[in-house]
Amino acid sequence: MNTARSHGGGGGDQTAATVAGDANVPADKVKTETYDGSTWTNANNLNSSYEEAGSCGSSTSMGIFGGSPTPPAAFESWDGTCWTAGNSLNTGRYGVAGAGASATSLLAIGGGDPNTANVEEFDGTCWTEVNNLLATTQYAFGQMGPTAACLCAGGTSPQYPSGTPGKVEEYDGTSWTEVGDQVKGRRTGGSAGSTSDALVFGGDGPPIPGRADQTESWNGTSWTEVGDLATARYAQMQGQGVNAAMTAMSSGGDIPAKTGLTEEWSIPDAIKTFTAS
Repeated sequence: MNTARSHGGGGGDQTAATVAGDANVPADKVKTETYDGSTWTNANNLNSSYEEAGSCGSSTSMGIFGGSPTPPAAFESWDGTCWTAGNSLNTGRYGVAGAGASATSLLAIGGGDPNTANVEEFDGTCWTEVNNLLATTQYAFGQMGPTAACLCAGGTSPQYPSGTPGKVEEYDGTSWTEVGDQVKGRRTGGSAGSTSDALVFGGDGPPIPGRADQTESWNGTSWTEVGDLATARYAQMQGQGVNAAMTAMSSGGDIPAKTGLTEEWSIPDAIKTFTAS
């Protein structure tokens, strides 16, 4: 990417993606970039600054919400060219996860501070509270699938202390159900896919070993360790490869310094692996 960044939002996949927001550097918290499959291009800024915000959608229709230092209930939608401020979340929070395929159909899942199990659904105009997560979770991997069928994996919660979370919940459009645990619990990593084919990668990072480059694949029943990231990282940009694990992409993050590195997920010779792009 043109700007090294972490703890930001994003949408899209390997051939068309958008990222926005950042941590720590005020001037970068409004910056947006778009990806065409080979090159990152600077685009119109956010109206407000976002850090540790939730996000999801496509490269031309995505939302970013919550976070800090923006008022933690703020929401903006992206149409491929410009950001537009919309109705705020009912419950402000940071470290929130997002699920959904477009800016008119989104879920805001979990977050803090304090940690919350709260979930809200966006219909293109308003946010409505729906059924909570079973566990009070912060830094959830919620961006795996559309709003009516998504996974929330990992995170930090009172039930599952930092560094040891591995619980996974599945949403059917109405209720959450606990499903198979991750091999290695994590937070602040990347994710992509659906309830039947998902991917989680990176997360946690120092001082906890074994998460920052490790990747797991979900087949609808269980998680399996697969090819590692080429560069270990955590706090990657959210929401890339939303609906297909096959098109997952990892951009930015901390290693521990912020990076602009981008990696794409591929299956050369039937062996899944990440490759730098």
